[in-house]
Parts: sequence; C-alpha cells; structure tokens
Amino acid sequence: MTAPPALQDVYGVPIPPGRPLAQGRHADLLTLGEVRGQVAKVYLAPPPPAQAQKVEELVKVPPHPDVARRLVWPLAALYGPNRQLAGLLLPLLPPQQFQGVRALLRADTRRRSFPEADWPFAVRVGRELALAFAELHAAGHHMGDVRPEHALVSDAGEVRLVGADDYALHLAGRDFAGPVASAEYLPPERQRVGSATGAGADAESDAFGLAVLLFELLLGRHPYAGIQARGAAPGPGEAIAAGLFVDAPQAGPGRRTAPGEWPFAALPPAVQALFVQAFAVPVVPRPSPETWAAALGALAAELVPCARRAGHWQVPGLPCPSCAAEREGPAPSSGEDVTARVQRLWNDVQRVVAPPPSPPVAPVIEAPPLPPLPLALPDKPRGLNHRQQLQLLTWTLRVAVLAALMLGVGLVQRSVLAGLVVPALIVFALTLGRRFAVDWDGLIDRYERWEHDLVRGLLPRRGPQQRYRRAVRRRRAEVKTELAARVAQREELRERYHVENAAALHLREQQALEQRRAHLLSLSAGGSLEALLGRWRERSRQDYLRQQQLSSSGVPGVGPRELGLAVAQGIRTALDVTAERVRALPAPLGRELLAWRRGLEDFFQFDPGAVPRAELNAVQQRGQQHLGDEIETFERAVHAYTNARWDRHEAEISRQLGVVEREIEQYKKALSELRAIKV
Repeated sequence: MTAPPALQDVYGVPIPPGRPLAQGRHADLLTLGEVRGQVAKVYLAPPPPAQAQKVEELVKVPPHPDVARRLVWPLAALYGPNRQLAGLLLPLLPPQQFQGVRALLRADTRRRSFPEADWPFAVRVGRELALAFAELHAAGHHMGDVRPEHALVSDAGEVRLVGADDYALHLAGRDFAGPVASAEYLPPERQRVGSATGAGADAESDAFGLAVLLFELLLGRHPYAGIQARGAAPGPGEAIAAGLFVDAPQAGPGRRTAPGEWPFAALPPAVQALFVQAFAVPVVPRPSPETWAAALGALAAELVPCARRAGHWQVPGLPCPSCAAEREGPAPSSGEDVTARVQRLWNDVQRVVAPPPSPPVAPVIEAPPLPPLPLALPDKPRGLNHRQQLQLLTWTLRVAVLAALMLGVGLVQRSVLAGLVVPALIVFALTLGRRFAVDWDGLIDRYERWEHDLVRGLLPRRGPQQRYRRAVRRRRAEVKTELAARVAQREELRERYHVENAAALHLREQQALEQRRAHLLSLSAGGSLEALLGRWRERSRQDYLRQQQLSSSGVPGVGPRELGLAVAQGIRTALDVTAERVRALPAPLGRELLAWRRGLEDFFQFDPGAVPRAELNAVQQRGQQHLGDEIETFERAVHAYTNARWDRHEAEISRQLGVVEREIEQYKKALSELRAIKV
C-alpha cells in the first residue's frame, strides 16, 4: 500500500499522507499527517476521463439533506503531479467503531468481528441499510455497484454508505454511471449485459442488490447459494441469471439449502413474500427500500428469545433458526435422549445443599502442650567454660606485658643513662614528636589483633569445653531448622484450608461438573465427524473453485487485456488465484481477482451427501462409543458429588494444625533454653 509521491488540493497546497488505514479494490485509504478527522482515498491508477469528470462534479455539489446522515460524501478532490486526479478527501469514520458490513454476513466472521451481535442486531442493521438506500434514491442517485464494501456498520448498529464515487449519480443535470459492478448482487437483467460494466443501474437494480444483502444479513447465506441439482456448481452470476433462487416456492428438484444453514421458514410469511418477489422469475417490480424498512421494523418488534437455548431468537410460532441449523447440520448433535439424560443428572447436582461459608481462618483443635524437647547435649564439663577461659588468658597476657614493661623501666633506671634517656624521650615526645603524625588507633588495633591471635593459639582446641561448645551450637542449628520447617508446614496447612474447606470444595467440584456438562452437551455423537467433514468440505471447495473459469465478463474491471495478464501468470480458474501469483500483476487487477475468489468462497455451499456413507458410519460408531463412555464418567462424578462429605478435609487439617502449633511451641522453648546456655 503506497501513496503517490505528492498529494495536493485544488489550490496546490501540499497534503502529506500518513499511515495506511485500509485497502480497497481500486484505492487505498490513508490518514493525513497533520489533519485530524479526515482521510485520503488514493486511487491505485488514474481514473478514466468519464470517472474523473464525475468526481470533479461530485465534490462541487454538497450532500443532499436526505443523505447527509447516512452517506459519507467526499469533501474535496486530491491531485498528483501535473494536476492529475489522484483521489478524494473524506471525513473519517473511527475504525474502532465502524467495520465493513461483510463481517455480519457469515456466522464465522460475525463471531469474530461482532461477538455481541445477535439476530435482532442483524435485523436492525438491515433496517438501517434499507433506510440508507431510500435516502440515496430520494436524492436522485443509485448505488449501481451494490456490494458489502460500500456499507459500514458500527457496534451500535448505525450504517454509513461509502464509496460514493463508484455510484451511479445524477449531478449537474447529467447521469454518471459507475465504473464496475459485482456479479453477486446484480439482477438477472444486468447479468445478461455483463457484470464488468456499471451501465444500466437504476432503482430496480439497487432493489435486487439490497434484497441479496438483506437475505445474507438475516440468514447468513447468499439466496442463490445452495445444493444444486445433478451436482451443478454455477457461480453467483450464472445462478442469478438462471433464476436459481434456492428457497423459491417452485424450486426445481434437487435444489435445496445446505445442511446446517438457517432455514427460510424461520422468517415471517410477510418477509418471505418480499424475498420471493425480489428474486422472482420472470422479473416483477421488486420491493422498495421503504418497504423493506417497514417490514424489518415489524420483524424486530416480533422477535423473542428462544425457549430452548439462551442467546437464540425466533419469531413466535416459527422455528428458531439457530436450533434448526444445529439439528439439521452435517454433524449430528448428541440427540434429545443424551440431552435429557444429562439434564436429569444435572438436576441431581442442583438439589445438593451447599455447605455454609467456612471461617476465614482455619480452626485449631485444642490439646495439652507437648513435653519439653530433649536437648540431647553431652554432660557439661567442670571448670571454666570457653568464654571464661578466653577472658582469663586475655587478662593474664595483659598483666604479663605490663609487668615486662615495668621490669624493663626498672632495669633502665639503675643504669647511668636512665636519668638522661627517660627525660630525653619525654622532651622529644612533647616537642619534636608532635610534628610527626602517629597513628595511635592503628597501633592499638594491631596490638589487639596480636593479643587475640596469641590467646586463641594458647587455648586448647580439643578439650571438653570446646567439644561441649560445638555440640551446643550444632543443636541450636538443628532446632532452628526444625522450627522453620514447622512454621512452613503451618502456612501450607493454612493455604490448604482455604482450598479444601467445605465451601471451597463444594464450589470447585460443582464447577468441574458444570464444565463436564457443557462438554457433553456440545459433544458430537460422531466423534471425529467434524474432521472428516472438514476434509471433504475443503476438497469440495477446491473442486468448486477449479470449475469457475476466469472470463472478462465474470470479474469486475477485467477486460481482454487484463485477462491476458492473468493467464500469463497461470491464472485460469478461481483456484489459481493466490497471493503469490497476483503479486506480479498490477495492484488493481490483483485485488479484483482476490475479491472475486473471496466472493466465490462465500458463495460456495458444501453438500455432506458427497461423503461416502461407509466413512460416515465408521466415524459415527466411534463417536457413539466415546459419547457413551463420557456419559458414564459423568454419572460416576455426579454420584460422588451427591454423596460427598464436604467437611471431610477440614477436621484433618485442624488436627494437623493443632499438632504443628504444639510442635512450634516446643521447639521455641528448646531454642530459648539453648540460647541461655553460656559456652
């Protein structure tokens, strides 16, 4: 996604493009660097003269008051080098709020993009879409190229029509046709002209495309997509041109809706009649957007929640479409008997009375304290202990040093020089000695280290006092370790109480049973039937795409020249359209081909009847056996739940806590006694 080298407005003021927002078939959507609330739609290739003239007239005319609310009208034209039309300036719709309506047309994309959307939401969006078409027609315009990319929807169900430069517009007294049209939404009369052109757009053409969009919104499938007679696999354009409406009252033999799709019978008769009128052959006047808006408003008021399944909706007196699709789907459900059996077991679970809330702190069973812990020390030796021996040797050494000094001074005083040496030392210390920095603290430290090493060396290392001292220290370490282990065990028991008390145990086992129940209700009796059907569905899809030949009349914007470019890259069928192959083609052509394949994939319907019966039977037998084993396991779990004693762990935890608490007190007292021993 790249922008032109330069963009400018009609006055030549440069408009710097920003980051990309989205890709379209013929243009990219970009933010603007310094402009908020607006975006740039930049064409991938210069538009032809007729289209460029339409865009020039489009930006000159302000939006009609009837379409100003639901139609995103261009603000100005954008130009590239040499004043060539390069795109449009549009108001910005917040991408966090608005998404393409295509995401609502199929169940899988609806769950991803609109997880909260239900059937009433789809009906409301359909009504808003019909009102938007009515406003567009009231302003004298037609969409012409009806397709999901031309409508955005918000999480609140608001609809905005976009891509006005592709519409069939009436501007300045002239009619401007759209550049292309999509075969999936073209009426039969325009299919004969060819879907590559936008000529022939009128209110009847829009009415047909709107009816197709509404059918997809309400039932999640294309009205012409289904199982055709004799294994035929027409594309959407061929099916529409041949009038192969699957739910037509006089549908031919062998034509039917694919299993697992929402049934046409779930719609009210009045809405069914409107669809039959819209897709009738021969063509009759089709319902107008105003008629659709009124009918869908009435349908939205009729919808009620399904009595069988939460989240499902239905019209009173008509089948629930979701339940009907589940019952008639290609993968059989677990069956009414299994559902009833599981529900009976669940009723037994719900009859169990929950225990009262447990105390926040685990109770401790009171018991007499334990006797004092044996210290297991050897007999204390007689005489001085280690500390007393250290003190005795230290003071003995100090007295000896002091006596030696005094003796030395006495000997010096008897000599002739004593009267001269001692006064000289005193005078030197008081006069010249002050000029020298003497580290008295260092001298004292060195003396103390010498004294300490000497005393330690004089003490006996293997005497009874030393052995007793080592035994006391070793016993202290053992008691500390045991005390820490008992404290950790107490915390572990308290945590275990929070998990295994009666209320917590009851809640946890009830939740486990609820998960098993949900698993059983959703479990297919076919076991791996979904995987088998998935393989055959993919095989059938590839066969269908292989049968769709690329032609200049089947893909919008593809003429003989573009067809030659595609064939040169090995693209002859829809199956050949891959991201790798279209990368070598011009961007507009590549995007048209990818959109063509995506539309065919959405149109494709899988027929489970193509799966060999022998494979289905084998898989279903294995699934039935697996389902029976799962139900038996669930029955045993329910029986254990209904006969459980929820306080079975509380008493044991309280007993163990009492033992641990007494042991902690015992070890604390022993440690205090050991610390009181002076060694």
